[in-house]
Amino acid sequence: MNHQNSGTKPFDRHDWYVDRCGKEVRYVIDYYELPSEDGNPAFSLDVRPALDSFEALFSRISMFFSSKDQ
Repeated sequence: MNHQNSGTKPFDRHDWYVDRCGKEVRYVIDYYELPSEDGNPAFSLDVRPALDSFEALFSRISMFFSSKDQ
């Protein structure tokens, strides 16, 4: 589920740093609340590379086009 274009704002956001083969890569994680069907909390996460390098931009574009194939 992609919330970026839905107009819904996340209730929380975190930056995570991941070691990918010796290179530190920053990811942005947005947390969204979903309607509860059974009284339990329901959440959705949108995880994507932060746009702070050319490699991150390329990775985000690649993810966009690979999700269109599914």
